[in-house]
Amino acid sequence: MKRVYRLREAQINAVTGYNHLGVIGINQRGNGCFTSLKPPWHKRPDDIITTFKNTTSKIYTPCSNLNYLFDRHIHQSRIDIFKLEESLPKNALIAEIDEPDQLMIFKNNHNKKASRHIRDLEKAHQLIQEEKTKQLLIPEKKSLRFVEKIELINHVKQSQTIPTQIERHDHRRIAIIKLQNYLRGIIVQSKVIIVVFFSPFEISFLLYLLISNVRQIRQHLLHELRNGLKYDQISSFNITNDNYRKALASPRTQIYDYLEGATIADMFDFLSKELLRLQSEQIIHLFVLLADRYRYQREATETACRTKSIERQMLENHALQEMFSLDSNSDIKSYLEDLILESISNTANEQAKLEIKQITETLVNLTDEINNSLSNQSDIEMIVSQLVHQILFPTVQKILSQDKYKNFHMSIKLPSINT
Repeated sequence: MKRVYRLREAQINAVTGYNHLGVIGINQRGNGCFTSLKPPWHKRPDDIITTFKNTTSKIYTPCSNLNYLFDRHIHQSRIDIFKLEESLPKNALIAEIDEPDQLMIFKNNHNKKASRHIRDLEKAHQLIQEEKTKQLLIPEKKSLRFVEKIELINHVKQSQTIPTQIERHDHRRIAIIKLQNYLRGIIVQSKVIIVVFFSPFEISFLLYLLISNVRQIRQHLLHELRNGLKYDQISSFNITNDNYRKALASPRTQIYDYLEGATIADMFDFLSKELLRLQSEQIIHLFVLLADRYRYQREATETACRTKSIERQMLENHALQEMFSLDSNSDIKSYLEDLILESISNTANEQAKLEIKQITETLVNLTDEINNSLSNQSDIEMIVSQLVHQILFPTVQKILSQDKYKNFHMSIKLPSINT
């Protein structure tokens, strides 16, 4: 019974719960038999999707955020992911990127320009910081160019005396090694001779000769060593005497060295100042040469521009002469001046004509009004004469003044002509 209850609870849980596909009430196969399960035993809480969806349709579109499938019968055609990828074409898994719009390109270029500007500013800041660090660092003292270091004599003598001790020890070692080799060779030879050839008496005689040879070699080596020791003592005594003499003569040499150093320092100071002066003079001379060169270049460019402008003007004059059939002496400037004068004179004449026309029109209008208003003919003639006199009086006066001036001038010139 317990087993039956467990199976029943498992069936109920399977029916009421969601499977891995998110579907309720799917047909299951269990214990070798096929069982079609009914809808759930207890209802789930009301949901908007479950209440408003059309379950009768084969395909419906619920909310995808709640992991509902679009098809109720999707379990009937279930496919693995690997099989699905194999069945798909190759182009399906390749992403297609559309061309960007022109506005996006403009924005990207603008961003590139801004980033390039920022990068240039960062480089400039880095260079400034490097220069500051270089200035803060203490420069190393450079050796003088015109001064050479001269070693002292004491150092030279010490460097000469040190190898003598080393050489003496080396000679002693070499002598000991040679003596040992000589003794080994003699002993080996004597043993071979004793064993093979000679009698006991002869063997004793050979041993005596060998011992005598060794004694002679020993005496010779001792004599050489004594001579070397004597030479070392004499050389050390000479060195001490030299040092004593130098110690006695040191104050004088110190004074001489001080004076020599002072003179050399003054000389180098003077030479360094002269070198700086010569360098400054050379720089000034170079600047003068550059200024002359720039002036010559400027003059050459100005002359070239002037010649080009003259040639262009000549070509323009020639073209104008050919186009308008003018004289050879006429230029563009004179042609334009003539045109301007003609236009001014024409405009002046037109303006004068317009003014005269306006004046005549006003006179005609006035005369018509006078004729209409006045009946007496004599009054009309008097008014017209006054108007004409007022209009023509300035011109007449001008003509009379000109005639008087001409007559006066002629009267002045006549006596001179007669004489």
